[in-house]
Amino acid sequence: MMDISYDLVEVNKQIKFPVMVHEGRCCYVGPLGETLEQAIAFLENHKVKANYRHNPHEVNLFASQLAKYFTTGQAIDYSQFPVDFLYGTPWQHSIWHYLQSIPLGETRSYSQVAQATGRPRATRAVGTAIGLNPISFVVPCHRVINKNGRLGGYRGGLNLKQSLLIHEQNSTVGLISFT
Repeated sequence: MMDISYDLVEVNKQIKFPVMVHEGRCCYVGPLGETLEQAIAFLENHKVKANYRHNPHEVNLFASQLAKYFTTGQAIDYSQFPVDFLYGTPWQHSIWHYLQSIPLGETRSYSQVAQATGRPRATRAVGTAIGLNPISFVVPCHRVINKNGRLGGYRGGLNLKQSLLIHEQNSTVGLISFT
């Protein structure tokens, strides 16, 4: 059984979310407001068996970059943010890696993601894979919308998805607002 370190990250006493690390690589970032229990249940639902231990020190590198994203709108430096997908198919992994190539402030449609990952007719499967993304914000699934410009779905809720897109598109400086 693998060991996973975790912490419940808090940004400016307003934003809280779980972050988990496996062997020095980020393996989980939950949606805002998610509890540790919900995060563990999500991973266990995807057949991830692990020993979980509270270790803020191991999570700190990732937590500090996420805090910068939320407080300044600064893009996450993926070279300093290694990830570890603990479940999913190779094609789902390719989708999640592709999402990291979508620049801050831009969006792509589900059909564009399907095309870019080699299965142009698999738009619904792309949506399913995006919904299974274990590393919110770092694998920016919120940047994928319907081709008609509508938001589509989002595990963290459509209000959060819209807030994140506005935050990024306006290069907002300051803490993201959820009102």
